[in-house]
Parts: sequence; structure tokens; C-alpha cells
Amino acid sequence: MQEWANHIRELGNDSAHSNPEQGPTNPQDACDIVEFLNFLLEYLYTFPHQIQQYRERRENDR
Repeated sequence: MQEWANHIRELGNDSAHSNPEQGPTNPQDACDIVEFLNFLLEYLYTFPHQIQQYRERRENDR
């Protein structure tokens, strides 16, 4: 995940700080950045919440 994050960071920097010789951002690169961000947010926020809900259900079932 760290390697992917670094690659996405580089793509974002290239897009945000482009030089005149650089072409526009590749649409597929933009889609990859959004896909990674969605995955990262799910990993950081959604999954821990779901795990906590599962643990609470297990505790209540005992």
C-alpha cells in the first residue's frame, strides 16, 4: 500500500505542479488516484468501524 501511495502522490504532484512542457493529466491516472483514495478511506474508516460493530455484536451475544 505504501508503494501505491507513493506512486499516487507522484501522479498528484505532477498534475498539481505541471510545467509548460508537460501534457494534461492522463484520465486513467486521475481515475487511479480516485480509486486509491476510495480504498484508503475505506481501509482507514469503514473497516475499523465494521470490525468494532462485529465485536460489539459478539459481546452482546454472550
